Amino acid sequence: MAEFERIVIGRGDAPTGTLVVDPAQVWFLSLEERLVGVLDAGRTYLARSREPIEQRASAPSLGPEPRGMPVWESRGMPLIPVPLGALATEEAHEVPRLAAVAEAGDRILADVRAGRLSPFVLQRFLRRAAELQFRLVKDRREQDASQEATALEAELRSGAER
Repeated sequence: MAEFERIVIGRGDAPTGTLVVDPAQVWFLSLEERLVGVLDAGRTYLARSREPIEQRASAPSLGPEPRGMPVWESRGMPLIPVPLGALATEEAHEVPRLAAVAEAGDRILADVRAGRLSPFVLQRFLRRAAELQFRLVKDRREQDASQEATALEAELRSGAER
C-alpha cells in the first residue's frame, strides 16, 4: 500500500510527499482510516495518508439509483473497465511471527480442537494477532509481545467458553 504524507482530492500541483487525486479517479474513500482507492491508468491501488485527507473538490454525488434498473443502464457513474489482472495483483505482506503470539495461537487452536472454544474464536484471534504483530513490529515494541498476546487471548476467551 502506498503511503503519503498528505493526500489531496482535487486538481493542481503537489509538493513532495503529497498525492493529488482527481475526484473522478477516486473509487474508495475512508476519511477515518485516511485511505483512498485510486484508479490510475487502468490499475487500482490504495493510498494511505499520514495526515487527514484534504478535499478541495468532492466526487460528484449522483443520488440514489432507481430500483429495478441494471447498473449498466443507470444514469450513475459509468462502469470503468479494469483488467482482471489489475484486480488480482496484490502486494504480498508476510506477517511477522512473534513467538509469544504464536504460542497464544497454539493454545487457542488446542482448545478449539478439544471443543472448549468455538472455531470463530480462532478465526478472530488469527486476524487480530496478525494486526497485533504488524503493529508491534512497526512500533518496535517486540518486547511487549508476551503481554499483548496474553491480553488478546484473555479478551477473546472471556465470552467464548462453550
